[in-house]
Order: sequence, then C-alpha cells, then structure tokens
Amino acid sequence: MLTSDLIRVRRRGDKVSPLYLQPKQMEAAMPLVEGLIEVFRSSVGSTMADLDEAVRELSAAETDRLRVAGFIKL
Repeated sequence: MLTSDLIRVRRRGDKVSPLYLQPKQMEAAMPLVEGLIEVFRSSVGSTMADLDEAVRELSAAETDRLRVAGFIKL
C-alpha cells in the first residue's frame, strides 16, 4: 500500500479521492515498471546498496519523481 505522501488526490468538499493513472500515462510508464521489476528480480542476494544504485540508475532520467517513488514502493 502506498503512503499518503506518494498518492495524488483530488479534494472536493470533505471528500478525498485518489487520482489514478490514465491509460496513456500507464502505457508511458510501462518501460519503467518493467525495468524496476527486472532490477528487483536480478537483485536477489545483492546488498541493499547495490539495489539502491540499480534503481537510481534506472530512474535517473525520469521527471516524475513522485510516480517513480510510488512504483518503487509497490
């Protein structure tokens, strides 16, 4: 589950609703998501420092840091 700092929401009155990725946004994010899955799979048995470095390298070019952090958390 994502923590509140990693969720974008819409507030209307006393209601708070999460903002989900639109299909085009999800399609654009798939290379990052697939890359993260591969990094986590290939890092079994590695140190946390090695995993952090691999994730940092993979996500370095991404501009939406909140989305990247959310995918990493998941």
